[in-house]
Amino acid sequence: MMWVVLVAVLGFVVGAHGQVTQVSAQTTYYPYLESLTVCAPINVYINSSTDGKYAVTVDADPVVRKALKITYQGKGLGIETFGDFQSNSPIQITFSLPPGILQYVEADYSNSDVAIDTIFSNEKGEIANNGNGRIIVSKGMNGNLVKVSTVGSGDIVINGAGQYTEIFSAGSGNRYVSGFTGQINVKHDGSGAVLINPSSGSVNIGGVNTGSGPVSYAQGNCTVRKDPDAGPRMVGDACTKVSSISVPSQTVYWTCGIAVKGDYACGGGGLGGPPSVSSIPCATQQNGLVMMSTEAS
Repeated sequence: MMWVVLVAVLGFVVGAHGQVTQVSAQTTYYPYLESLTVCAPINVYINSSTDGKYAVTVDADPVVRKALKITYQGKGLGIETFGDFQSNSPIQITFSLPPGILQYVEADYSNSDVAIDTIFSNEKGEIANNGNGRIIVSKGMNGNLVKVSTVGSGDIVINGAGQYTEIFSAGSGNRYVSGFTGQINVKHDGSGAVLINPSSGSVNIGGVNTGSGPVSYAQGNCTVRKDPDAGPRMVGDACTKVSSISVPSQTVYWTCGIAVKGDYACGGGGLGGPPSVSSIPCATQQNGLVMMSTEAS
């Protein structure tokens, strides 16, 4: 069972060509949520609810809300779009849940950013970035089991404290993993970099690096190897000790100014062939579109 509440009509926005677009917000409540899969070409913000409820708020043009399909399946949501639409107004999709509940986030569209500003479950947390957008985690992943999987060119930035962390990395994006306290196991098969800054020098980093990109670490004990069948482990075989690792600052913006053709469906496009998205002028200056910012560390 779920409840839908139309919050309010927030106002009117004058577009780049003088047209006036009505913008309104709609909030949908759910009995329980712990996972989110983003397949739409729209950036998404995940935060902690202040009332202990589970909800998704969409603040966008009616044409955008009509194209959006948010599917509830047991413990998770999928966000997709169907049909052609365009909007020069900000598109704000916010996924809210109590802190300490979130377990799984997946991004499947090539350019969507996901900003995670809530605390993951103490039991486990998993991120899967299958596209070219970024996943930025501001409050860490401190579960007993943390999994990070990436296959595209998008970056992942995590300041966390997982007890056991698995990193599967393919593609050209960089993976910044900082503050983790327990064992880290890496399987790297891409051209991007895996940059690890554990919380202390006692953290063990193991695994295999068969890719062309480096596995770098600032402290700890690294036994990552090039070939898992090459005999006894050799320290530094496929990882590089560096003096420090700097996690760059990140700013994530609300999506604004897009023209979409086709279906962005989870599991593949619709019947009309491959979908596409292009940029059009946005009616709001970029400094008014900031969703979340993190500082360099």
